[in-house]
Amino acid sequence: MKEFYKRHGFNITGNQFKNRRFHIVRYYPKIQTYEFINVGIILYDNNQIFYKLLASEEVAKLHCPSLIESKVLKNSLDSLEEFLQNKKSLNSTLEDISNRYKNILDTSFQLMYAGHEDTEHLVNKLFYDYIGHKFDIESKKDRLAELIQATFSLVSKDYTEYLEVRSSKIKGYNLDFINKKTKEIHHSLLGSIENSENISRAFIHVPSNIDKRYKYNFLNIKSKLSDEAIDNRVKLNKLGINFYNYRNSDDIDNFCETILELG
Repeated sequence: MKEFYKRHGFNITGNQFKNRRFHIVRYYPKIQTYEFINVGIILYDNNQIFYKLLASEEVAKLHCPSLIESKVLKNSLDSLEEFLQNKKSLNSTLEDISNRYKNILDTSFQLMYAGHEDTEHLVNKLFYDYIGHKFDIESKKDRLAELIQATFSLVSKDYTEYLEVRSSKIKGYNLDFINKKTKEIHHSLLGSIENSENISRAFIHVPSNIDKRYKYNFLNIKSKLSDEAIDNRVKLNKLGINFYNYRNSDDIDNFCETILELG
């Protein structure tokens, strides 16, 4: 993992990166088929247990064929929430969960995370990456579709002499903008600067040696800029990926103007 970060220009010196253990809490609606739903995160750091579980209102939003009875899951998570309070020993806690909630709740094998985030932020991040993102997938798809449609409309209306826009030919990216004068191509990904999956998609398909005719852009669809978002922006820039806000028609217009000026 460290070699991967080094290869892409990340600074991993000093105590910036720290390895921490975590487990995913899983709900088994039918243990015989070994189907499960991820419902929580348990993180071990500084000899202390931290956790985050699905809330009752989130359980009610689950649309899963294997979820036989949401009331069973709600009650189990309420009980687990109470059980986890003030727990200190990781191994005994995991064993107790397996015994206490047999055939209903269990935990995954041990996973590791190397990062510099504070513990509370990391628990929320892991929860979102493994569980929470499912609740905004549809709204995110709708939002992306709206922005993509608005882009095609604006370019065809105001920039048709200068720009062409099309669905991206680069895997993981959304749109390609072609400067008609310079023939420069801007491969652009729409996503949230807060979402690690979007960040990974942004740089995983960028070649190590970038042809100067091609540019790579991350178009941020969320307004929030936390410390993590700023760190992610720095990482993108180090990999030759430019960052732009892309939340409304004004942002789309500004982006088009900017890439024309760059050309």
